[in-house]
Amino acid sequence: MTENYQPELTSFATYLNQMIDSDRHDISPEEVLDEWRVENPAPEELAKSLAIIRQSLAELSAGNPGHPASDVHAEIQKRINQAAVS
Repeated sequence: MTENYQPELTSFATYLNQMIDSDRHDISPEEVLDEWRVENPAPEELAKSLAIIRQSLAELSAGNPGHPASDVHAEIQKRINQAAVS
């Protein structure tokens, strides 16, 4: 089965044109694509993120205190730094 990417490509082209017309001259093509992907997640990525959020909310409702954002941020930064070294 062949997928139709036309709506996604059209949306990205519009976003790209807005970036070109803006005053943001310090952003690379890869960064533009990354930003667009954050703002326009694939349906499966959005569903995955929503499931994680729902699970976290359920855990909080059940009395699990969770983890401080500063600890989570530090762990993510550690993983990013390790990946950059590898």
